[in-house]
This record gives sequence, C-alpha cells and structure tokens, in this order.
Amino acid sequence: MSSNTEVWFAIPSANPELCRRTLPVWREMGYRIAVLQNYEKGDIPADIVVWKDHYPGWAESINILCREVIPKSAGIVVSGGDDMLPDARTPAHAIARRFNERFPDGFGVMQPQ
Repeated sequence: MSSNTEVWFAIPSANPELCRRTLPVWREMGYRIAVLQNYEKGDIPADIVVWKDHYPGWAESINILCREVIPKSAGIVVSGGDDMLPDARTPAHAIARRFNERFPDGFGVMQPQ
C-alpha cells in the first residue's frame, strides 16, 4: 500500500447544517467523505451520502458505510461524528503514511489522537 492511499471519513449524521460546517474542513485536510444520513434530509458536502429511514446506531452505521458504501479500494477509514474536526496538524496523507509504516500489509487499527 502506498502513502497516497485514499483516506475516508465515515460518519452517520442527522444534522445537515452541522455537516455543512464541519465536512469541508475534513475535505481540506485530504479526506474523502461518506455519510449515512437519517432523520433530516439535506444537502451535505460529501463524496457519498446514503439515506436510512431509521438510525441503526453509531457502530452499525459505520459498519454499513464500510461494508456497503465506501469503495472496496479505500485503504483507510476514519470514523467519528458530524461534530468532530480533524487534527489541523495532520493531513490525511500523513495518517496514511503512518498507518502504512505501522501496518505494511494494510491490516490494522489506529486511534489517531
């Protein structure tokens, strides 16, 4: 896996307005974005948005996004919430590089902090 691996930010959201404020910051830091939207429909600045009539819970929402929505070619998925911002000092490509250094076979879990 190379250091130019796509890094996706995957979240559930019921708040389009909050997404319109926070997701552009993720994009500026180099992330692709996938959102499982529920409760309130609205335009949000994401690469992929899917709608669910009910909220399956945070963990299941992330599982759905990873299993059914984000391209299988995605190298890294970062999960969080619509009220979170990325670390302003660490762009997505740096996270990908660090992840690939630590897990050269691409199989691993990191908790960025």
